[in-house]
Amino acid sequence: MPDLDPTLAPHDLGVYIARSANSLADEYRRIRSRASQDPGTAGDEGEENWKELLANWLPSDLIVTSKGRILGVDGTLSGQVDVVVLRPGYPRALINRKVYLAGGVLAAFECKLTLRSAHIAKAAANARKIRRLSGVRVGSPYTEANGPILFGLLAHSTELRRDPIGRIDSILQGELGRDEHPRELLDVLCVADLATWRGWTTHLPGHGPNWGATRDLYGLPDNGGSMVMYMRAQATPSLADILWAMLERLTRRIAWELPQYQPLSQYLTQAQGPASLSSSVASRVWTFDYLSPDVARRVRGGGLTNRGWAWDPWGMIS
Repeated sequence: MPDLDPTLAPHDLGVYIARSANSLADEYRRIRSRASQDPGTAGDEGEENWKELLANWLPSDLIVTSKGRILGVDGTLSGQVDVVVLRPGYPRALINRKVYLAGGVLAAFECKLTLRSAHIAKAAANARKIRRLSGVRVGSPYTEANGPILFGLLAHSTELRRDPIGRIDSILQGELGRDEHPRELLDVLCVADLATWRGWTTHLPGHGPNWGATRDLYGLPDNGGSMVMYMRAQATPSLADILWAMLERLTRRIAWELPQYQPLSQYLTQAQGPASLSSSVASRVWTFDYLSPDVARRVRGGGLTNRGWAWDPWGMIS
């Protein structure tokens, strides 16, 4: 991981994030220097790095803890996750029990010191399991296309040496094909010295003056559908930009679930400026059949809105 000079950041917030990026890079070098002697401890230290970073940068009333499994309402347990973010108001008696109630979990992460391709497949499989045990939500395109528990994969660096970005793009495309529902994709995959990938869903109704061209461009069905995508920055980002993109996406998803954080989320997006621009690197089209009957009927009848980045659960972008 190369160091980033904080003085080059164009915004004060970028300076603060750059300092965190440099600290993460320093920790990676320190841990890697002794990893061969004690790989178990190295992995634990890497997880603690991410736990500390999330605790320092996510909204301060969220509880960030480590190592545990998530308990579904039917008693089903997830596999172990490395970092867990609990919703405000989580019962104090259960915070340290290491089996976390799905209804009180806001986000969960797997953390790797050095990412391998197999880690991505494992994390995607775990995301599917967690989304399935967290229950089905109905009521709007947003709530039905997104699970209540955010899930991500965080790594300091990667062992992929030949076109690592392209290889990760390809792996994510393959994992989209294994998903059984749009809500099962990863919300974020961050390799701190490489790039951040963000899960994204856009709903495209089967009508409008330019519908024919849009349909043909994206390979959509005649009556419209949802495009589920992984987005990545268009330009090669700095280390600060990579972390900023990760924090921006997590805060945005958190703000959908907890609306009091919407002003903070909007600030993170706007302050990032051109570095926030990204494009689809993996995608899959779903017909509206995955939606509940009432929501699908309203969507097909013109119920989607197009208000840009407004916090609208019936908006085209989620």
